[in-house]
Order: sequence, then C-alpha cells, then structure tokens
Amino acid sequence: MAWRDSRRSRARLLLFMASIVLGIAALVGINSFGDNLARSISEQARELLGADLVLSANHPFAPSLLPTLNRLGEARTREISFASLVEFRPGGGVRLAQVRARDGGFFYGDWETEPRAAAQRFGAPGQAPGALVDDVLLAQFGAKVGDSVQVGGITLPIIGRVLKTPGQSGISSAVAPTVFIPVGLVANTGLVQRGSRVQYRRSFRFAPGTEVAAVVKTLQRRLDKADVDADTVASRQQQIGRSFADLTRYLSLVAFVALLLGCVGVGSAVNLYVREKLAAVAILRCLGASGRQALLIYLLQTSGLGLVGAIVGAALGAAVQGLLPRVLGDFLPVAITVSVSWPAVLTGLVTGLLMAVLLRCCRC
Repeated sequence: MAWRDSRRSRARLLLFMASIVLGIAALVGINSFGDNLARSISEQARELLGADLVLSANHPFAPSLLPTLNRLGEARTREISFASLVEFRPGGGVRLAQVRARDGGFFYGDWETEPRAAAQRFGAPGQAPGALVDDVLLAQFGAKVGDSVQVGGITLPIIGRVLKTPGQSGISSAVAPTVFIPVGLVANTGLVQRGSRVQYRRSFRFAPGTEVAAVVKTLQRRLDKADVDADTVASRQQQIGRSFADLTRYLSLVAFVALLLGCVGVGSAVNLYVREKLAAVAILRCLGASGRQALLIYLLQTSGLGLVGAIVGAALGAAVQGLLPRVLGDFLPVAITVSVSWPAVLTGLVTGLLMAVLLRCCRC
C-alpha cells in the first residue's frame, strides 16, 4: 500500500513539474525569439532598405524635381518595377514574375548571385545587357545560366541566378519571384504604357554621419506636392518592426495558452498534493504546530518545486528558441542572431514561481 502511495506521489510530482516546465518553456522561448527578432531588425535595418534613402512613386518623377534628386547623396540608383509574364528559352516556360529594372546594385546588404561576379557585371558600363533571375524561377522551369528570358519585346541572356536580395524573404521570392533587367531597356519591352501599374524608385547613399531625416524634411513639401513617398532607415525599421510585432503577439498568445494549460495541470497536481497531505498536517497540528507554520512548510516545498520547474523550463525555452528562426526563416527578411534573452528568462522564472505559490495558496 505504501508503495502505491509512493508511486502516486511521484506521478503527481511529475505532473506538477511537467506542467510548469512546458508552460515556462513556451513563454521563455517565444519571448526570447521576439527580443532577438526586434534586435536583429534594429541592427539590419539599413540592409533591409538597401540604401540610406529611397524615394518611390507610382508615376515618373517630375522633371522639375530631377535636378534636386540628382544632387542628393554620394551615389544614386534608379529602379522601375512592374509585374509581367516572362518566358524562358529554350523550354518555353511562362510565369508571372516581378520585373525590376535597375541601373546598379544595392548600397547595403548582400545581393548574392551565382556566379558571384554577375551582380557586379549587371548594369556595369561597357557590359553586354543581361538578366538576373531568381533561383526559384530557374529551378521551376529547369533553366540555367546561359539560357534566355523574354520580357515583353526583348530577349536577354541569363547571366546569373539570384540567391538573395536585400530585404527580401524566402517566402516572398517563392510567391513573387523576380527578374532583374537593365533600366535602360524598359522602353524596349513595350510593357510600360498608359494605365500600367509601375513603381518608380530612386535610392541614395549619403556620407557617414549625414542626418537623412533632416535632408528629407527640407524636401518634404516638394515631395508631398509631387506625390512621392520617402523611406529612410528609421522609417523602414519602424515599419518592419510593427509588422513583425504582430507575429510576436500571435506567438505570445500561443505561449499564454500553453501557460494556461500548464496552470490547469499545476492546479490539479496541487489539489491532489494538498489532499494527500491533510493527514500529515493534522499530525503536525497535534504536535503543536500552528496553522501558519503548517502552511509555510508545504508552501516552501511547493515553491521549491515551482522554482526548479521554472529553471528547467527556462533552460528548455532558451534552447528551443534557437529552432524558431529555422522554422520561420522563410518568412523573415533578416538573419536572426540567437542569444539568451535574460529579461525573458527572468520573466519565466518569476512567472513559474508565482504560479506555484498562488495555486498552492488558493488550494489551502
């Protein structure tokens, strides 16, 4: 009989510990991931934008504004982007793609191509015109470097495959793969006509230490009049941070539900534990212990178990959060550097301890 009671006690103890461990692991893991994501976005905001300043409009820039724009910054690039069907030759595969016509690369971030020299060759003076195509498109149609791609009225040789573009996530490449062509060939495609949905962009790189926000402020009235949007590193960081804050809130909701389920398990285990110890409490009272002392004895035991469970759960959550970037990597435009978030760990420890203590007090 004593063996059965001992076995039941161990089972209740395991239920108690498992409930706390799983709930705290979910809480710490997701909160740590959110902290790492926010830090990575802050550190890589410039690489996400690819420049210090990007001006964009859904119409050509006004001629009166061009002289001012041509004097901004140390370096400038142009881009015209639109959606169009593209055809690969040989093979004849056709796919809707995002065509991005540029006169150069990106100022910041990794524009990875294969071969690596293709990014430097693209748009360089004196080089024969060619196209850079997303790896997803080439893999889908079995095309390779050296084949051709037709965009509207022009056919260009494929000089490289694009593996990574600044600010572009893996899932966006799969949904809207990109074909890069020289900006000077846009008119030859015959695709930009009256009524076409076209995005015009100009990117600028400024000297280190330049207050880009102050530069934009001096031009804001003229930009608003010309219906031109300005995007700086700070605004892009805020925009992307706000977007992925929604993801963090959703994951936090998942952690909260897991914690609630853990509380149910802890409450059940504590209830059984209290019932099991009623006889022991009665003996202590007969030996002269006060009700407060008896409560304190088992409260310390429960708190110790809760603290141990919280420590194990925090360690497990810190380990598990390293897996989240792999699971969500295709949805993220930044490379997340995984590190232990001590505020998240501390929150998990305090939450686990309070959960054990409060449920113990509620059952008494």
